[in-house]
Amino acid sequence: MPGVLIRFILLLLLILPTACAKRVEQPVDSEVLEEKHRQECMAIRNRDGMLFRLLEAAYPVLVAGAAMSEHNGYSYGFTIDSRSFYKEEFQSAATTVYGLLDHPRITHLVPGSPSERAGLRHGDEVVSINGKRVPDEQKRYDKAWKEWSKEQVLTMVVKRDGKEESFILTGVSSVPVRISILIDNNLGAFASDDSILITSGMMRLTENDHELAMVISHELAHIISRHLKELRAKIDMTVAGYYHTSVNYDQVIDRLKDFVKDQERQADHLGLYL
Repeated sequence: MPGVLIRFILLLLLILPTACAKRVEQPVDSEVLEEKHRQECMAIRNRDGMLFRLLEAAYPVLVAGAAMSEHNGYSYGFTIDSRSFYKEEFQSAATTVYGLLDHPRITHLVPGSPSERAGLRHGDEVVSINGKRVPDEQKRYDKAWKEWSKEQVLTMVVKRDGKEESFILTGVSSVPVRISILIDNNLGAFASDDSILITSGMMRLTENDHELAMVISHELAHIISRHLKELRAKIDMTVAGYYHTSVNYDQVIDRLKDFVKDQERQADHLGLYL
């Protein structure tokens, strides 16, 4: 019994100092933080490099599509970014790459576009558009841009080298479609009612901007032809045919196959025209 008691006391003596010891946080190696920041900067440059290529390829396609679209807006050929447009973990990297702080700046100009012809420059801090300050929060900016893109003429005030300058941009008629990139190695391109999404895998597959423009044209053709709206209506009609019986989804899919194939053929034909 004494032996058991002695072993118990010794065990407590070993455990208590460890349990009571204050946890000491190990400092993060500065080299690790620097490497993390470098990788984040690289990720932004890679993503935006693909996005800017996508926007340049899409610009003439959207302009050409205006002749066949019922609802048009105007394109100016510039991209605005703000530090707050990025996720928190990438904001420091965005500052390093673009010099972004809390004020929106121009990060890209499409060659030959109204913005470039007007004299805007990469890095200009955008103060106002048509007399209204540019929001530095993504959702509010997107909402404001929907209204600005309806105006053919924009008056932009920017700050350059500490001085404010005013520029007049005359937009070109185009289909009001949002172009986005999805970082995904799978091959894919998708169109909704007012946006086109293309994967990074699809972009890497295209060997040049002409091939990329063909992908964009095909998706834009779906939007101009209102194929998604037609497909929704077709699905509703097909499902309604099962009003008195349970829906057989395999049969629904079979009945829609020819309809979808026909839409794809139409998009191919119109896309080539664009």
